[in-house]
Amino acid sequence: MSLTETAQLNKMRQTLIDVYLSGYAGMSEYAYTSSQDVWYYLKWLFRRSQGGFFLLLHSQLPRGFISTDPEWRDLDEKRIGEIHELVVTREFQGKGAGSLLLNRGIDFLCSKGHRRIGLWVGIHNYPAIHFYLRRGFRYGPVKGIWQRMYLDLGEITQKPS
Repeated sequence: MSLTETAQLNKMRQTLIDVYLSGYAGMSEYAYTSSQDVWYYLKWLFRRSQGGFFLLLHSQLPRGFISTDPEWRDLDEKRIGEIHELVVTREFQGKGAGSLLLNRGIDFLCSKGHRRIGLWVGIHNYPAIHFYLRRGFRYGPVKGIWQRMYLDLGEITQKPS
């Protein structure tokens, strides 16, 4: 599902906050922890996404989301397709939900002309790092507690699954 209107985001405010907080349970060093901070962050993600904010629904409720940014500038100031956030509730982790969202985000960024996609992940968030490595991402530089990762689509022969 693509959120195209701010009104839709506002309508799902508490549900999206709950999804975010569930996905980051136990990893507070990488996440906003207050509902107000999460809400401000979600609004920023939505504004940056330009139509690339997608929900994973189960029983008509969000269980995860991805926020992409087709106009991000990388460390070298070149335009890059960016994944700002990929989060799945605890009960849906390890069941393919993250892969579905990641594929949707990659498809969106490819439709905007990107062949290189970047993201940041916590340096000790090993499950997420391994998730991205299995899908073709490679290590970039480290900045503080953040690991940069890249997916170069020109280097793979088939879409990550």
